[in-house]
Amino acid sequence: FLLPYPFSASKYGKGKYRLDGPNSRGSLNCIFFTFESAAEATEQTSLIEWQPKVELIGHTRALVKETLVLNPFLASPPPEATMLKIRLTALTDDIAGQLQQTAEAILKKNANGK
Repeated sequence: FLLPYPFSASKYGKGKYRLDGPNSRGSLNCIFFTFESAAEATEQTSLIEWQPKVELIGHTRALVKETLVLNPFLASPPPEATMLKIRLTALTDDIAGQLQQTAEAILKKNANGK
């Protein structure tokens, strides 16, 4: 998938990617893409509906937002993954907003094949 500068992707398991940007600090201030089959997915949505919550990541309180959408990268492996779970972790609301915009832009850009 195509990523905006200065984001980079690293694979950390089958169908699991972490997208790091300029503010990334370990697993904080990152976007996570997890490809799942419809059977593994807990819920399906066609619209992006972000579910915000606060979690402890390590010893740090972080804002976490998650959504589940139809996989816009169907040509990408693994082919059985019909759903894409997107999770972002952020230290501040501002960073969460920036990461959410970036994730949505990645989906839009790749869904249009641009």
